[in-house]
Amino acid sequence: MKLNLDEKQAFEALQKIIDFYTKEEQENKEYLALTTREYRLLKKILGIDLKEATYMKKDIETFVRSKDIKHIEFLNPFALSNYGNKIRKYGYFPFQVKKIKELNKPNNE
Repeated sequence: MKLNLDEKQAFEALQKIIDFYTKEEQENKEYLALTTREYRLLKKILGIDLKEATYMKKDIETFVRSKDIKHIEFLNPFALSNYGNKIRKYGYFPFQVKKIKELNKPNNE
């Protein structure tokens, strides 16, 4: 099957994620940086919305067996500084999460 450039890059981004979580040489890395383009290609070509499929750290109460180290950071190319272009909201997959914080809890209970 012949793939166009966008399709190839989407599969390469997916392979990057798979390698990050499965390869031994990636053990010491805490995060994987994905560009906005890689995120959009995964969503458009493969139908994987990583921001919908992962959790924000602030919404997680406890992690499974200290799996909170590895996460995905989505880079914002329009930020003014290198530090400012990291968006750390997302990137924790469901297999890493043991318990999620209860949100929007009614006060009268």
